[in-house]
Amino acid sequence: MKKLLFCVLFAAFFVISSNGQEMPAKIRTFLDSNFNSKELGRWKAAPGNCGDQKWIAIADFDGDSLTDYLIRFTTGKTKRTTRLHLIAFFNRNGAYTPESFFEGVYDERLKRSSSAIVKKGTTVSLGLGEEGEGPTMVLKTDGIVQFVCETDDSATFFYRNGAMKNISEAVSNSLTGSAKIMASSDKSQQMPRAIEQYLDKNFSGWEISPASDLCGEKKLFAFGDFNGDGKRDLVVHFLLGKNTNKNRLLLYGFINNGRNYEPIKIAKNDNREDFGMLSFVIVNKGKEIPFSNGEESDVNHVLRLGGDAITLFKCETDASSTFIFQNGRFRNIGN
Repeated sequence: MKKLLFCVLFAAFFVISSNGQEMPAKIRTFLDSNFNSKELGRWKAAPGNCGDQKWIAIADFDGDSLTDYLIRFTTGKTKRTTRLHLIAFFNRNGAYTPESFFEGVYDERLKRSSSAIVKKGTTVSLGLGEEGEGPTMVLKTDGIVQFVCETDDSATFFYRNGAMKNISEAVSNSLTGSAKIMASSDKSQQMPRAIEQYLDKNFSGWEISPASDLCGEKKLFAFGDFNGDGKRDLVVHFLLGKNTNKNRLLLYGFINNGRNYEPIKIAKNDNREDFGMLSFVIVNKGKEIPFSNGEESDVNHVLRLGGDAITLFKCETDASSTFIFQNGRFRNIGN
């Protein structure tokens, strides 16, 4: 679950709701024309689950002093096909430009969600540090928060370059290398400077592995003792070559030998469709895990870990690979 982000420090958020506010005819015409089909049926208003429980809100997202609209609705005829949509309509002197900035499967999580306007001048967390910590930003125009009721699961959106952007992703994407570390890491768990320097030197422009709605919040790095020598090693999951034909997602281990860190490549993925769906966890020493010996057999093989291991997995699927450190490299033992 994505924990984020929504920390209002100096002003409370609130909804300017649809009380006495009718949807402009041009917006309704747009919805009727674009979200009305035999397969998915007609769009339906989707009031929030908490707060004012409204599905229309008015604000000024682009700072031009004209009234813009937020419309919250669903499409789909079945549980499997129903999706939640959030569309901002920018007022262009009576014409309305639609901006679809959020869409997701209308599952139990989103059924418990709501949306609200965050007013201009509000200070919000960028969602790049631990809860209550990290950098903040004062909104120059009205923004939108989409949140799951009675949880910390939320995302804040603001207007930038003609579109509504996820505030944490927009700011994070403007940072690379060491600057991104300073924005994203808990001070007590910061990446060693030597590893930052190695990445900056050998992988210029590297970035944090991208997130997705299904995968939620993902770690850039984690500590473990992969060779069982009692020293703190590190694993880093990062993106390289964004917006190029050499775009790839890399998982690297760094073994602490007491003097420096030895970098060892663990895995690489160059399928862009997988980037947001891949994440990793540390499997603790002593745990028994199943593994393959490379032979076809009905016998279940179990390995008791002599050091910490790393499992790389694809969110919302059974696809995963577990890596142990052995003979100077990381070996994929599967599971």
